[in-house]
Amino acid sequence: MDSRPLQAARPVRLLDWLAAALCVLTLAAFSHLWWKLLGFFWDISVYERAATDYSHGIDAYRRGLRFPFVYHPLILRVLAQLQALISLEVLLPVLTLAVTAWLFIELVHGKRLDPTRVGLGFLTAAGFGGIGAPALMSGNLSPLMHLALMAALLRSTRAAGTFLRYLPYGLIFSFALVKPYMLIYLVVPLLYERRVIALACSALVLALFALTWLSFMAHWPGEYASFVANLSSYALGNGDLGYSFFYVFLSLTRKLQLALTLHAVASLLLIGLVPLLFAQKYGRQAPAVPQLMLMYLVLTIANPRMKDYDLFPALIGFFTVFGLVSSRASYITLAGLLLASIPVIVQFVVPEVTNRHPQILDPFGNWQLIGLALIAIAFLVEMNDAQRAVPAATRPCEPGADKPPAPTETQSTADSMR
Repeated sequence: MDSRPLQAARPVRLLDWLAAALCVLTLAAFSHLWWKLLGFFWDISVYERAATDYSHGIDAYRRGLRFPFVYHPLILRVLAQLQALISLEVLLPVLTLAVTAWLFIELVHGKRLDPTRVGLGFLTAAGFGGIGAPALMSGNLSPLMHLALMAALLRSTRAAGTFLRYLPYGLIFSFALVKPYMLIYLVVPLLYERRVIALACSALVLALFALTWLSFMAHWPGEYASFVANLSSYALGNGDLGYSFFYVFLSLTRKLQLALTLHAVASLLLIGLVPLLFAQKYGRQAPAVPQLMLMYLVLTIANPRMKDYDLFPALIGFFTVFGLVSSRASYITLAGLLLASIPVIVQFVVPEVTNRHPQILDPFGNWQLIGLALIAIAFLVEMNDAQRAVPAATRPCEPGADKPPAPTETQSTADSMR
C-alpha cells in the first residue's frame, strides 16, 4: 500500500457543516434520552460494583442484577486492582479522551488527512443516529479499546521501531482477554505488513491467548462458569445483540444456527470485498489509511454482537474516508443522517405517533442500520465512479503521446497524505 488518497482532496463545504449541525442536534437529543433512561457511566458502575464485591469477598457474578458482570475472572481481578488505586469513573474517561486524541493525531500526521475533515468525521460518527451518546455516556471499555487499537494500527504503518511496529499485536492480545472478538482485528496487519511476519505474529497471539484463557479457566472453574452463564443469559436471553447481521437474521428466521451461518457468510463476503475493491482500483498501490479504516469497519460489523460502543469508533474512520470520495459524499451523508434521525425527530415532534408504533419508531437500532446501509452502498458506487477517471491521469504515456498535465497544488497536497 502507499499513501495516496482516494482522490484529490476537496474543500469542506456548506453541506458538511449542515451535516455537522444535524449531528450536534441529534447527539444532544439522544444524550437526553439516554440520560433519562440510565444516567451516566452505567457500565462503569457495573465495573466498580464488581470490583468492590470481589475486594469484599462477595460473588461478583451473582444473578438477579439489572446489569450483571459479564467479563472474565482475570479482568475482574485487574479492575479490582485498578479500583484500589484510582476511581474507575475517573480513570476510564481520561484514558478514552487520551486515546481519542491519539487517533486524531495519527489520522492527520504528515498531512495524511485534513484536520477539519477528521474533526467532522468524529462528529458525524458520534451524531449518526445518536450512536455516540451511549458509546460515550456508558463508560464501556469497548470505545477505549477500539480507539487505542485504531491509533496503534495507523502508527504501525509508519513505525520504524520494533515496539511501535508490533504494538497492535500486543493490544489485540490484551483486549481479547476482555472481549475475545478483538482477535478478528489480526486481519488488519495483513493489509500492510509482510505476509509471513503478519501470519507468524497472529499465530503467536492466538497461541498465547488460548494458553492464557484456558489456564485461567482451569484455575477458576466456578467463577468461569458463572461468567459464561451471565454472558449467555444477558446476550441471548435478553436479546441484547446490538446492530449485527446476526441480530437481523435471527429476527427474520428465528433460528439460531441459520442466523449464525448467514451472518458468517455475509461477514466473509464483506471482508473479502475490501482488498478486492482496492486491488482492482489501485493494484499494489492501494492507499493505506482508507483501506485500513474501511477494513476496520467491516471487521467490526462482523461482530455477532456489535453494539453502539463498537460501531462508533469504527465509523470515525469510515466517515473521514467517505468525505474524500466526491462532492456528492456530503449529500449522501446528510441523507443517511436524516434517515437515522427519523425516530428521534418523531419522538420530539409528535410523541403520540411513537407511542402508537414503538417497534417501528424504536430510536435505538433499526434506523441507524438503514441509514448506514444507504451510505455504505453509496460509498461503493461513488468509489467506483471516482476511480474511472483516475487511470487516465496515472497511466504511463504512450510513445509520441502528450504528457499528462502537471498536478495542481491541490492534487499535490492530496498525494502527500499518509
